Amino acid sequence: MHAVDCLIPVYNPVFSELHQAVRSALAQEEPCTVTLVDDGSHAEGREAIREVAAEMGVALVTLGENHGPGPARNIGAALGQAEFLWFCDADDWAEPRFLSTAVARLRSFPKIVAFQSAVDFLGDLPPLPLTDKRFTKYWHAIPGNKVVRRWAFHLANGFGTGPAFRGPFAGEDVALNMSLRLFGKIGYDQRTDPEHRAHYNYRAKKGDHFWLYVENTTLSEDNSVAFTGKKPPREIVEAVREQKACTTRNMTSVRRFFLGSGNAEAGDPDAGMGDDFIGLTAFEDLSAGEEP
Repeated sequence: MHAVDCLIPVYNPVFSELHQAVRSALAQEEPCTVTLVDDGSHAEGREAIREVAAEMGVALVTLGENHGPGPARNIGAALGQAEFLWFCDADDWAEPRFLSTAVARLRSFPKIVAFQSAVDFLGDLPPLPLTDKRFTKYWHAIPGNKVVRRWAFHLANGFGTGPAFRGPFAGEDVALNMSLRLFGKIGYDQRTDPEHRAHYNYRAKKGDHFWLYVENTTLSEDNSVAFTGKKPPREIVEAVREQKACTTRNMTSVRRFFLGSGNAEAGDPDAGMGDDFIGLTAFEDLSAGEEP
């Protein structure tokens, strides 16, 4: 069994883009098990997905109706057993060193719960210089450039689901990132030299979440990002907060379980806890970098 499950949610894809995404997953230096999750595509899209799955020899899960990318990713994750999870988008792709770099960092630093690579933006880009901080800021909202520990993903309740996480603002990936940070840090690597380059390639499309983010934000004088226009609906904000609260309850339950078998009477607050539970122990600096 491979150490990484690659889950690709798909809904009415462009054949060439999906083919490139799967091809890049299969070309990783760190082998992974690839599963396509057809999220209720129409007949033409469904046939394209089947053709790619058959040609590339990867698993296919077909959902009867459209649930949205968050639930589709959760369903795919529940079907595997690998130690790490990678949620590649159907129109994106990653360079061959992407997974091997992430897995090496996760194994070298057991106190990080996820590892993310730098992102190259492709496709229909807003008229901004690539040095604009909103590009790098958006790295943290992209699910595909991260490799996550399976146990942390489940304790964080996976991607946000329900009506609040549908629509242009979505937010299911933001909810997951906030919940993961309750357990630990997210490591990152932004090296660009050819020897270490392991980027994730994000295909922007006019009108998507990234464009919405850019069109409604600006850079202030101190180079921080500020909303100037439309903000996420209250329902999204409340849903993200609820997922974070639910994760906190999960963490409390896990802590109580391990404390029960540890040396709690000796006054050790982390008695019985494993090193992976970063939320309960001191965090070491990462040579690979640490998410701001």
